[in-house]
Amino acid sequence: MRHISAPLSGDSSADDSATVGHYALHLLRRMRQQGRRENTINLLERHLRLYILPFAGKRVASSLRRPDSLAFMDHLLAHPRLHAPRSANVCFQSWVTLMHHITDEGVALPANVVSRIARADVPRRTATLLSPEQIKTVASVMRCLRPRYSIAVWLGACAGLRKGELLGLKWEHVDLQRGLLTVQEQLQFGRTAPLKSKASYATLAMDYFLTDKLVEHLEEFPSPTQGGDPAGYVLTEADGKPVSKGKLDGQWRRAVRDSGLPSCTRLTDLRVFYISTLANSNNHSPKKVQKLARHAFMAHTWDLYALPPLADTMDRVSDFTIAFGEDDESAVSGSVGLD
Repeated sequence: MRHISAPLSGDSSADDSATVGHYALHLLRRMRQQGRRENTINLLERHLRLYILPFAGKRVASSLRRPDSLAFMDHLLAHPRLHAPRSANVCFQSWVTLMHHITDEGVALPANVVSRIARADVPRRTATLLSPEQIKTVASVMRCLRPRYSIAVWLGACAGLRKGELLGLKWEHVDLQRGLLTVQEQLQFGRTAPLKSKASYATLAMDYFLTDKLVEHLEEFPSPTQGGDPAGYVLTEADGKPVSKGKLDGQWRRAVRDSGLPSCTRLTDLRVFYISTLANSNNHSPKKVQKLARHAFMAHTWDLYALPPLADTMDRVSDFTIAFGEDDESAVSGSVGLD
């Protein structure tokens, strides 16, 4: 990623002539000094470079008013790079962060400069709870499209790895003898990056099924060895280089289409399958499921990821048929006809 850089001298202070660009650079430097997560800094830097600075970088910061925030939101919604309203909302939050920083530095911006700005209307994302048969189908299709990529399906469905974690997994993080997988880094924009949160770092005991899949993958696509053990990335191209996010996304969309799955099915749904399978097995406590999901908060695991089984796989409820006296054998068995 190309970084924003410019000569800075001293700390930022309230200056009636200082530009938005001046405070943007100071904000990035401040965040690095505070040891903020690299992923957070990279995202803010990207928003500044591509959207905020071209829009208002040369403006005198003290001249900003609420209409500028309204105009920036409209600018984002019309921007050709931002294909989804959700992306516009995330970028606008970076604008809010910058406005708060400018205010903290002593610039007298109006109190309502970013308050009550209507965001884009984004429907809540709904996860797709895939069945084991659908997982096997999409893995088989992926194997036909790009054999090296099929292991990504199994790592997502059987270990719950996120996309960046899939791309950044190395053989040195996998202990095939003991059946352990250590999640400790990811690839973002082609570079190694820290994980999403502290809870994301973990060593997971793998199911024998996943261990066998990894062994098969290693046998079919041998990796360079170091000290007798496989080295390098698990998910690679033929030349040994790690797979890019764009290529994995593209092959996933093709596999979803050719598998006959709903077009909205995402790689994240493999993680939903992993967590939901653990949660609905009755073999693990809620706390253990949270730990295996590598979530910092219990609510995140159970409200967003642990979906209940599909209705057609559950026992039919007959309590109300009995309660209202329709307890003949055909009614209780559920064979109710509709005119």
